Amino acid sequence: MDQFNGGGSLEAHREGRDDVLPLAAAHLDREPDNIAAQQIIGMALMAEGRFVEAVPYWESQADQLPDNALAHLQLAKCLERAGQKERARESAGMALELDPDLKSASIIYSRLTPGDGEG
Repeated sequence: MDQFNGGGSLEAHREGRDDVLPLAAAHLDREPDNIAAQQIIGMALMAEGRFVEAVPYWESQADQLPDNALAHLQLAKCLERAGQKERARESAGMALELDPDLKSASIIYSRLTPGDGEG
């Protein structure tokens, strides 16, 4: 069974296993569009504060899952922390278009919209 299906690798990552990130990277070498592996790497990089490095993984997910509000939300979070405020606002706006009740996206969008927040 593929270890990147069913969320087992995500759970292993949450448990702090050191082997998950290299396994996900190796899997991406074989299957570059694997969404689960991209998510694991993106989450791990963000957890380490490596937001600029994480952006391409979340961009790929948002591109592959254009109707998934959570993919756009994660991209917005990462872009904001990477200092790419305008792009973060755009991604948060896309997440809100897809799911108007997504509170985290609303907070980011408001914070980064001139006149509505700090941005």
